[in-house]
Amino acid sequence: MGSWSFIGDAKDVTNLEEAVKAQADTTNMSFHAGSPMLGSDIRLEGFGEAMEQSHTPEEEETMLLEAVNAAKEADVVVLAIGEDRLQSGEATSNANIRIPEIQQRLLERVSKVNENVVVVLFNGRPLDLRDVVSKAKAVLEVWMPGTEGANAIADVVFGAYAPSGKLTMSFPYSVGQVPVHYNEYSTGRPHVPGKDKDRFRSKYLDIPNAPLFPFGYGLGYTSFEISDVTLDKTELGMENEIKASVTVKNTGDTAGTETVQLYIHDVAASVVRPVKELKDFRKVTLQPGEEQKVEFTINEKELRFLTENERVESENGVFEVFIGSDSTTENKAEFVLKK
Repeated sequence: MGSWSFIGDAKDVTNLEEAVKAQADTTNMSFHAGSPMLGSDIRLEGFGEAMEQSHTPEEEETMLLEAVNAAKEADVVVLAIGEDRLQSGEATSNANIRIPEIQQRLLERVSKVNENVVVVLFNGRPLDLRDVVSKAKAVLEVWMPGTEGANAIADVVFGAYAPSGKLTMSFPYSVGQVPVHYNEYSTGRPHVPGKDKDRFRSKYLDIPNAPLFPFGYGLGYTSFEISDVTLDKTELGMENEIKASVTVKNTGDTAGTETVQLYIHDVAASVVRPVKELKDFRKVTLQPGEEQKVEFTINEKELRFLTENERVESENGVFEVFIGSDSTTENKAEFVLKK
């Protein structure tokens, strides 16, 4: 239901088993709890409610063994794991942002007996998913999807709908990276790929600088190719505009939707500026082999910020325009603002 559904009733929620049984022939499927959401020693409190586990350790072990034995015989395991809704929302900060320990044990045991694991991930915050992605062939991020979320999940799992979502926040490599965001400020000694042994660079010694999954990231059931950025002019004034375009091609074998994202970087300014800022995006749906030109309009208003003059205004200079499928794209061109 989600973390703020404090007048919601669990009986109104369609669960994943019900949704699958309504959509598919389940003759060759089996359904197993696997584990409780949380261990028996954990208590969560919400809006006038409390969540307490009622399973004994022996019952938890039985649930686990049933799931593992079923996984041994299965061609594919669809494993629904993640946070309880009371773990997210107001006053629910966590130092540990991995999935609950009891579910980690379930993932570990199931993945040992079946290499074809698909994870359906329920969560209200970015999580440390390194262990999950190392064991799963695919991860479907469903957040807290609401009372009818299970039917939407079943649509995606069985191919009735092609996923096309993009992350609206970066997922950290580990909690030590937090806060991690795409529109960061550059440092005095930015990290350079291949310079990992250079001590005097802004980097971690034990983890990558980059998040596990960046802002704007997302996969679907097909693949896309985005051409180099083309600008219709390289100089922008107060009255004119620049058309920035790319050609997007569906290079897979099924129809799909790509979200093409435009970012701008102000190379030099009177105050520090982010390395990239999302300014626009377009959704384009293409059939296999189909391609389409995607065009963006850039004007002077989009380049304004709070300057050292304490006014929202633009400043003359060089700008980089990036167009790609997520915030890590290096596909760019340059133009100059001359007012």
